This record gives sequence, structure tokens and C-alpha cells, in this order.
Amino acid sequence: EVIPMLWPRRTFCTITVLLTILFLVGCSSTYMPRLVDEGERGADGGFVEVLPLSQYPDFPTGCESVTAVMALNHVGVCVEVEDFISDHLLCDDYFYEEDGLLYGPDPYAVFIGDPRTPHSFGCMALVIEQALLSCVGEERVTNTTGETLPTLCRNYIDNGIPVILWATMEMLPVSSGRVWFLPDGRQFVWPSGEHCLLLVGYNENEYLFNDPRHGVVVAYDKNSVEVAYASLGKQSLVVQ
Repeated sequence: EVIPMLWPRRTFCTITVLLTILFLVGCSSTYMPRLVDEGERGADGGFVEVLPLSQYPDFPTGCESVTAVMALNHVGVCVEVEDFISDHLLCDDYFYEEDGLLYGPDPYAVFIGDPRTPHSFGCMALVIEQALLSCVGEERVTNTTGETLPTLCRNYIDNGIPVILWATMEMLPVSSGRVWFLPDGRQFVWPSGEHCLLLVGYNENEYLFNDPRHGVVVAYDKNSVEVAYASLGKQSLVVQ
């Protein structure tokens, strides 16, 4: 038997207001992804058909590796995400304190943590570049960091080549995360919300991605992508 729960009037009103706010924010946010139907892909822009993969449940912090594997599979390199991580990705999770300061790995040299665990950080493009070089060799990998999004679309999407791209989760503004010192003594602030996804297309107002957080093709408005991409240093890679 289901017994109905009776809420005090004040509590009920408070919950109603909160749910309304959440609904309005969720529906109006320019950062929410839009599911892209098959019929509209490439209808008024460029599009590369790539089989989407999800990072869940096995690789909760493995967006970089899952995205790299999507790019590899697209060019005929059949590799599983687990094998890519085990055989090619450099990982390090060693943090320590010295004189009251926290020291840890360099995300431009290694993946910080383990992509199979939910409490890891991630890595930057140079780490995935080295993993890709280990997997397929130098002649097939290009570091396109610094290129504008229109240039990436013109040079690669229009030629049937997807782009591994660093931005943020849901294209939300990046925020300052944990702070530590790198092995060379420089202070580093983790960009909270860091995310890697595969650019597969564009139209007049949006960029299209295979987003490993969702496991499908989604679209984000161009302005929010531009901002998120720039906030992570305009990092990108292609595999040919």
C-alpha cells in the first residue's frame, strides 16, 4: 500500500518554487545540449558520421580516452577504450605535501588519476597526443591546438575528419578547482569542469559533438563552445 505524503504548506510552497526555478533554468540555459536527429545532421552545414561512445559506467573520468577511441575507430583503428588506457595512456595519481604545500602530477604530461574511477582529474591534449602516437604513429596524428573552430571545421570536418577537442562539461563556464605545485615548481590550478569531446559537425548556429557524457550526437550553440574552447587553451587533435 502506498501512503501519500502530506507536506506542510510552507514546505510544499518552497519545493514548488525551487522546482520551478530549476525547470526554467534548465529549459532556458544556452549551455544545455540539444539532441541532434539523424535527419538534420549535415543538412545546413558539415557533418562527419562517427559512432558515438559513452564514458559511463566504466570510464566516469575517461572522456579524453573515450573521445580518442571514437576518433581512432572512425579511421579504422579498432581499439577498445580499456586497451587504449592500459596500453597507451600515461597515468599518475601521486600527490604529496611538503612544507605545507601540495605537490602533484602535471596534466600536460600524464592523466591525473585513473579514468576508470570517479574521483580522478583528467589530462590535456599533449597527453592524449602521446597516447595516440603510441597507438598509431606520428604520421597519423596532428596537434591542431590554437586553431579557431571555423578553421577546424573548414580543414577537417569538411574533409570528413572529426576533431578531438577540449572544452567544458555542457559548455558551462570553467571555474577554479584544486590547486597544487607541479614537479617543476610551478603552481597549477585545475580547470574545474574540463571536458573532452569529439567535434563532428556544425550548422549556422551550433557545433555538433559526439559527447561521451551523453553517448549521442548533441549540439551546443556556437558562442558557448567558443568560450569553453578558449578557456581550455584551444586544445585539439586530429587522427587521419
